[in-house]
Amino acid sequence: MSARYNMSYVVQQSVLNNKPVIGISINYRMAAFGFLYSEEVEAAGAQNLGLRDQRLAMQWVNKHVSAFGGDPEKVTIWGESAGAYSVGDHIAAYNGDNEGLFRAAILQSGNAVGAPLNGTDWYQHMYDNLTESVGCSGAEDTLQCLRDVPYETIAPYGYQGLEWFHVIDGSLIPRYGQQSLREGNFAKIPLILGTNTDEGFGVNGVNSDSDAINQLVHSKRWNVNETVAEKLLELYPNDPTLGEPYGWGNRTWPQFGLQYKRYQSIATDLTMYAPRRLLAQSMSEHIDHVYSYRWDAPKFNNTPETIGVNHFSEVSTMLSVRSEKDCRIDLRTDTLRLWKPRTAAYPIGQQLGKHCIVQACHAHVDIFRVRSRS
Repeated sequence: MSARYNMSYVVQQSVLNNKPVIGISINYRMAAFGFLYSEEVEAAGAQNLGLRDQRLAMQWVNKHVSAFGGDPEKVTIWGESAGAYSVGDHIAAYNGDNEGLFRAAILQSGNAVGAPLNGTDWYQHMYDNLTESVGCSGAEDTLQCLRDVPYETIAPYGYQGLEWFHVIDGSLIPRYGQQSLREGNFAKIPLILGTNTDEGFGVNGVNSDSDAINQLVHSKRWNVNETVAEKLLELYPNDPTLGEPYGWGNRTWPQFGLQYKRYQSIATDLTMYAPRRLLAQSMSEHIDHVYSYRWDAPKFNNTPETIGVNHFSEVSTMLSVRSEKDCRIDLRTDTLRLWKPRTAAYPIGQQLGKHCIVQACHAHVDIFRVRSRS
């Protein structure tokens, strides 16, 4: 558990807010250790081990949290970035059967659509490269050979390649997340979910339409064909006043690419804004208590190289152990105290209204209730 995620502060604020919680942090296998995939892994039924670690931890909490004074029927799962994508996976896991392991969720800069659910055609060469790197390529059972390789030997290769993501396994992840949301196959629970203003999941060096199309078609973060890529360029004109980071007018950063702001807008909407909206709208068709936010406070140590309110900006304010200015602490405290009633007790609409704005340091966080489309 990184020291950047200061759960002790969260617990302290819950007590001061008269909504005390027990904070529990879990560990799980990551990269190739948790998300290795190939024909061999599929045949062994060993997909998504990192997510299964998380599920096992939830089962442990469900069984034992009462010994610490907690209530197993009042568990909220909470994740940021990859952690939020994991939360989204558990919301849609097993066709929405959450086994009573959690009753609410918080997703910061992540959602239930997640990173691309690629098949063995994407991952097989990464698996083959890994087996060759550690001397297992000639083994009769390459997967068992990998299991026998010492951690110190395999660890340097566990993060190489195009990243290991979750995959469809027919059970924990039965289908594409977007399909599960459209078809209603997900756990119906209260949510807080949101994104930062300038998440910024694009790449640098996009200087022309052809560069943009090439990056869109070949990105590891989404599955887009050339027809869709061309349509996206129609919908997102190369106008710096409209691009991300937002609020900077005509200013551009040519050192990052002549179409930097345009491509960042497309990338952020594909990875964050559109999936966040889909989850919020889908859940609000079944649940009243769905709250979405936009974080618009930059990191306290922003530099010219970290432009705008980008990914991870809220973490350094809300959960950091660093010493910060009083206004940052105020923003952190106010946000946590706004969130706690929304996950700790229902009904909650009477306490804070339908629209709240927290202001500090000339920045704000919008929190708004998502209304059902029905």
